[in-house]
Amino acid sequence: HYDRLVYALGSRTAGLDVSTPGHVFTPESAAELHKRLLDGHTPAGRTPARPGSLAVVGGGLIGIELAAEIAEAQPGWMVRLITAGLVGAGLSGRGRDHVRRVLAARGVHLDEGHDIAAPDDVETDVVVWAASMAARTGLAEAAGLAMSGGRIAVGPALRSVSHPGIYAAGDAAASASAAVDRKSVG
Repeated sequence: HYDRLVYALGSRTAGLDVSTPGHVFTPESAAELHKRLLDGHTPAGRTPARPGSLAVVGGGLIGIELAAEIAEAQPGWMVRLITAGLVGAGLSGRGRDHVRRVLAARGVHLDEGHDIAAPDDVETDVVVWAASMAARTGLAEAAGLAMSGGRIAVGPALRSVSHPGIYAAGDAAASASAAVDRKSVG
């Protein structure tokens, strides 16, 4: 029983098969990435790595945050953020300009307009894959919440349009401006 429930389960990387452990990382493998960046962990049989080049693929909010945080925490690494379109495409123009300034201040090279099909297509020492993110909404779908574009349909106050005691925040929420998938409404 609850009066209000906040659904904020975040996202996961969708549809990526990591074929090169120690070279390709995702947000889910952040602990391994941290170890690789700090102590030179490499795949068996390779010499210990030194700071080199690192590419974050995906210009959404997760990719932006990863690139900025890695560049700030690991200044020896040359960090590049690669995105198929504009960085922070869902942000306002002023928001994107702010993101660009923050990334530049941290030494992140921004590479916009480059669609990358697979991590092995990027020439770099380390790839952090932050593209193809999918909201974790399986529980919401099973509970019968109204969905919109694979996310929980919410109104202006982030309240579920079908279950007013449930609020969705972050990646799981789809704004009221998106069309509600009527088949999913209770």
